[in-house]
Amino acid sequence: MGLLNLRGFCRSCDLTNANLEAKDLHGADLYYAMLSGVNLTDANLIDANLTGVNLKWADLSGADLIGASLSKSNLTDANLIDANLTGVNLKWADLSGADLIGASLSKSNLTGANLSGANLSGANLIDANLTGVNMSGADLSGANLSGANLSGANLTGANLTGAEVSRANLSDTNLSGADLSGANLSEAYLRWTNLSGATLSGANLDRTILINADITGAIIEKENLEMAILCYTKVIDGTKSGCDLSGRDLSGKDLSGTNLSGANLSEADLRWANLSDANLSGADLTGADLTNANLIRAIFCGTTMQDGTMDNSGC
Repeated sequence: MGLLNLRGFCRSCDLTNANLEAKDLHGADLYYAMLSGVNLTDANLIDANLTGVNLKWADLSGADLIGASLSKSNLTDANLIDANLTGVNLKWADLSGADLIGASLSKSNLTGANLSGANLSGANLIDANLTGVNMSGADLSGANLSGANLSGANLTGANLTGAEVSRANLSDTNLSGADLSGANLSEAYLRWTNLSGATLSGANLDRTILINADITGAIIEKENLEMAILCYTKVIDGTKSGCDLSGRDLSGKDLSGTNLSGANLSEADLRWANLSDANLSGADLTGADLTNANLIRAIFCGTTMQDGTMDNSGC
């Protein structure tokens, strides 16, 4: 505690069950410290180094952690209700069972983090990086995930009722058995996404793009599904949809390795899109904008190009 008080430096020190309520620890270096069960309610931890710290069962409710580093930290069963984690580095952190009700995690980096069984009800996750996170069984009801990157995430059985998921990247995300009742998925991007057995009643799928996705056995109203843009997606009865992406905005989207054979991509906006290794055999690209698109190893065979000419270079 002495070093912490004097210099804000307490690397690998043991502060188990300490009372640090409302303490100013702005910029403190607590690298791999033992802080299990510590009381950090309303503490100032802005820009603190909490890499690898053990905060199991700790109380960080109302704490300000803007810009802090919590990568590889242990926050299992921690109390983070209403905590400010804006822009925080939580890569590979363990937040399983943590209570994050109303917490702000906007623009935070949670790549590879474990949030299984965590309570994120009403949390702010706008533009957060949630690549590869484990959120199985998590409660995200009423959470705001607009613009978040959830590619490769595991959300099996998660509760997303009433969640805001507009413009989110849900590419290769597992949402099987998840509850998305009343969720807003407008303009979200779902490529190779597993929604089998998910509940989507009352969900907003306006301009939601589903490419090679799976919604087999999902519960969803026909009129809501008709608002979505489907491309070779397994629908409720297991049959596969066609692929009409004509005039759609796919700028900057990752379509690498995607089967788009026979797809209608006429007038589509594919600027800066990644089409490397994509199968474009028989596709129609008439009038499409491919400015700065990555076409490395893309397959062209019987493909109608932007100017109407036929490309058979990959046959």
